[in-house]
Amino acid sequence: MNSVQMMTPLQALSHDLNTLALNEHTLLPWDVKPFPSSSSSSSSGSGTHTPAYPSVAAAFEQDVAYAPIYDEYSETGRVHALLLERERLSALMLAGSSPAFSRSGKHDYADTNVSISAAGRTLIIKHWLIAHPTLTVGLQDIIYILPAKCVVPAHGITAWGVGETGVSWARDVRRTDPGTKEYERSYVCKFRAPAGEGRESREWYAGFTVENPDRFVEVLEDTWYGD
Repeated sequence: MNSVQMMTPLQALSHDLNTLALNEHTLLPWDVKPFPSSSSSSSSGSGTHTPAYPSVAAAFEQDVAYAPIYDEYSETGRVHALLLERERLSALMLAGSSPAFSRSGKHDYADTNVSISAAGRTLIIKHWLIAHPTLTVGLQDIIYILPAKCVVPAHGITAWGVGETGVSWARDVRRTDPGTKEYERSYVCKFRAPAGEGRESREWYAGFTVENPDRFVEVLEDTWYGD
């Protein structure tokens, strides 16, 4: 008789990930709580809009717990179906929290990895950290966006998770090969966000891949300097 395999986060982290991948009903080590409904979504008030999952600071702190999953992805390029579903729910929550994020107009940019909402004046990084799958940053909180190879050494451009350089990378295993277009099209965003509840903002780094850099830069500049 088939049964759902239940695991605590600690058991799941120590379990062999190849075994986990065989059972899509296995509970992977999510955050302490599952995503709430989109009606609970909120804005931080600083221009960085976040549905009700862990803050940027908490996502960084929790990220080490997901190292085995990131390592497995780097080695195999495979993503567990439950992680993909979690990312999908994260995107739906964001769309539900603000109409500006649920549509794409001629003044916006959108690909499978990143979006720019002109109406929301927001950069949206998809497939970000496991604890916080969709990162949204108000343009007023961005310090810079630069090609990744101008910010970190080649070995510091990693597939997923917080790397050794402190950059938090959205998921894309193809960027790790310097010979690929994804490596050349990888960027790092330096931005401000609260360092924790009741604490002042600090600077963070997020890395991502762009499918059409020319269009991305054009929209970013128009949105950044536009009224």
